[in-house]
Amino acid sequence: MASKFHGLMSFEGLDHLCRAGGTAQPGRFARLFPTLPPLYVDPARLEDIGKAGGKLEDKGQPNLADQTPAGLIFFGQFIDHDITLDVTSSLTANNDPVQTGNVRTPTLDLDCVYGEGHEAHPYLYAGDSMMTGNDYNYGASVLPGWLNQDDLPRSPQGTAIIGDPRNDENRVISQMQLAYRFGHTMIPDRLRVRVGGPRHDLFSPWTCLSCPPAKPVHWPCAICFVPRVS
Repeated sequence: MASKFHGLMSFEGLDHLCRAGGTAQPGRFARLFPTLPPLYVDPARLEDIGKAGGKLEDKGQPNLADQTPAGLIFFGQFIDHDITLDVTSSLTANNDPVQTGNVRTPTLDLDCVYGEGHEAHPYLYAGDSMMTGNDYNYGASVLPGWLNQDDLPRSPQGTAIIGDPRNDENRVISQMQLAYRFGHTMIPDRLRVRVGGPRHDLFSPWTCLSCPPAKPVHWPCAICFVPRVS
């Protein structure tokens, strides 16, 4: 019987959301305004902007979070990791975005947390729960100073065992990843108490885009993040 866990169902009905212009393809990057010509700016004008006293002169340390809570900056990083991942382009080459594959899906479905589900990435799961540092018991000689109860699961070399390695780039983003792992376990448990039934029957709805348990990522994105950056 085919699995219906996250990441193992067919990617259907979203082609119209993944197109930008006539050349874009689902699963690929694209240009935001494909019909506009490339921007050309006179180099002399650029030098004028960047010179001492120019508009881009550094006049001290700005308060980058003056109008935006610092937490939303890291949440934006988390969102980016969930909807985009380019593993093929190069900074030393002229890359065509239409031919550049996007490993992630543009639907904010937490594949950076869930990977491709139980069957493809079983090492992320402990039954119906997601693995956390509590599921490991390394001694101090293996990972010195590691507080397993407050951290992601890690290999003996210290590599985080997660759906997207970028979500261990700093402590804030790694704790956000851990919070969603804890939420995956806690929310279905609370739903089971409220509506009854086996816990595993609630696993699939937790990963469904249209159900209330998915709100911990969609609600702050729509209500808090987008209005701040738009």
